[in-house]
Amino acid sequence: MAITPKQEEFVRRFKAYMANAGAYKALADYVQSLEKIDLRECLSIYLDVSKDSVGREEHRRSRTVFYDVSLKAVQQSDVYFALRYEALVQAKNTAWQRAYAELDSALQRRLTSQTAQQKTALSWIQRSFLKAGMPLDPHHGV
Repeated sequence: MAITPKQEEFVRRFKAYMANAGAYKALADYVQSLEKIDLRECLSIYLDVSKDSVGREEHRRSRTVFYDVSLKAVQQSDVYFALRYEALVQAKNTAWQRAYAELDSALQRRLTSQTAQQKTALSWIQRSFLKAGMPLDPHHGV
């Protein structure tokens, strides 16, 4: 899949932030300006570009970006994206699960709360299905 112009700009700003903490505002402002489909695409490409964040400080900054983009994407998208996101971050031994697990527990709770809020839009039958523990397929990306 080809990289979109929105993803290119995200990657450019992400790399600038990894190199210099002072570039955070430009990245955060950009993320806040994105529409839901662009947020999903940037979240997806984040997993590719964040692999290079090896230093301790870079890694911490990288996870801040994961949280920021995740929260905005879950807030802006529909319940079905929230369900997919939840499945992806719970899928064992995946980049999604590792990124989520490395977040501070307060940030995890905020994302979980936002996802739960989205799930209130489901019908009682749909909610019952989820409570029964029917597995979602997390291997199809965002």
